[in-house]
This record gives sequence, structure tokens and C-alpha cells, in this order.
Amino acid sequence: TGSLFFFFKPKTAYEIKECDGSSDVCSSDLATLTAGPEPTSVRRAIAVDDQVLEEDGRLTIASVISPDPAWLVIHAQHEGQVGEVLGVTAVPAGGGSDITVTLDPLAATPRLVAILHQDGGEAGQFEFPGPDGPIRDYGDVVANGFAVDIRVRLPVLPIAPQKSMAHV
Repeated sequence: TGSLFFFFKPKTAYEIKECDGSSDVCSSDLATLTAGPEPTSVRRAIAVDDQVLEEDGRLTIASVISPDPAWLVIHAQHEGQVGEVLGVTAVPAGGGSDITVTLDPLAATPRLVAILHQDGGEAGQFEFPGPDGPIRDYGDVVANGFAVDIRVRLPVLPIAPQKSMAHV
């Protein structure tokens, strides 16, 4: 002849089972807690497509994933090797999509490399070489190479005929 009581809260009903009365809650009412799945770390990534580089020097990086604030750095590529920095932009924690990076189109090489650098020194100040070096994720530098079709009109310098100094 056990008793059954219901306590109602808005949109919730709780059932209290019969117990020895020494506590408001019986141990049989407590759920067994089990460990949930371990959180997985976010894998940093850069997605970029081959694209045209016009005179305005703007490139669009499709997406960047980074759990922490970082720098998206565009490097020249010379004979398969990463070269000098051509353009930099800040990436907020979490990353973003359609990120624009501006660089000098006359300094660009036909292949470029987008590399994720840490913001390891003074926050918001790009310091490379220095504390803002490339980020390694699972042992590999977070980078993605891409081709650019450089469509820049080179400046034309007119050359006028010169008088010879021998006839002066």
C-alpha cells in the first residue's frame, strides 16, 4: 500500500516514489550520471579557390576555421617554396567566410599560399617574423595553395629618342 504523490510545476510533473522518509528524495529517484562524449577539438582549415587577381589586388578566401583569433596571411610561392608575405588580414575567433585580403598585384606570383598564423604577440598587431608564426594543427601547418590569373596592366614608360652627347 505505497503512496504515490505528484508535484506539478508549469509544463513539468515529478513523481516521488515511496521511501523511508529520511530524505525528500530517494536514492532510487536519482539518475545514474554517465560521462558524455569527449568534446572534439576544432580542426583549423582554409578553403580557397583559384581566382583572378585584378588591379585592385583583392583576393577572396572562401572560408577559414579557427577557434582562436588568428591572421590569414597570403605568401608568394617560388618554385614550390613559401615566400614573402604579400597580404594579411585578421580572422576572428571561429573564423569566417568570403574573407578579403588585399595585396600588391605587381608583387604576386602565379601561385600563392594562404597560411593561418597565430596572434601570439600583441593582440591585433601582426608580428612576423616573430611571435605570430604559422599555426600547426595535428603537426601540419594550416595552409592551402592556389593559383591566380594575374590581370594587371603593367605601366608603360615612354622612351624618347636621346641626343648623343658626342655631338654637343
